[in-house]
Amino acid sequence: MKTAFLYKWINGDTKEFYIGVHEGATDDGYVASGATFLTRYNEDKTKWERKILSKHDTMALALKKEAKVVTEDMVSDPLCLNQMVGGEPTFTAVELKHATLSALYHRYNLGNKDCKEAFMKLWGHYPNKHWYPQPWTEPTLYALASSLARVVAK
Repeated sequence: MKTAFLYKWINGDTKEFYIGVHEGATDDGYVASGATFLTRYNEDKTKWERKILSKHDTMALALKKEAKVVTEDMVSDPLCLNQMVGGEPTFTAVELKHATLSALYHRYNLGNKDCKEAFMKLWGHYPNKHWYPQPWTEPTLYALASSLARVVAK
């Protein structure tokens, strides 16, 4: 059963667009997570149309597809409202706090096998289970470690 999908919102007047992924039904009321896009979308919802680009068995597969579609070239397009390349999850402040506690517990030893398992367990229980049961890629761990370093440095 297809549980995740890649979508594209297009503004019929300005031709601005936003591409994202979602785990759930195509008609569950979800719009998007991008703040820049949501600001534009909420200005006049009637100008926007969503197209489903592809459906996937898991969120991980949808994110892989998003990584191939939402590239640096696309993000640099002035009509593109995506703020970052696709394919990796973004983390809320609460998620970063939880991950920071885990990292502190493991003394920032992100190369340690036990620490990686702790992160996989932590994010494997994320409500949408984006990464379960597939392990994190090294770029994902690096992105998380970089985010943690910025939060801890503040």
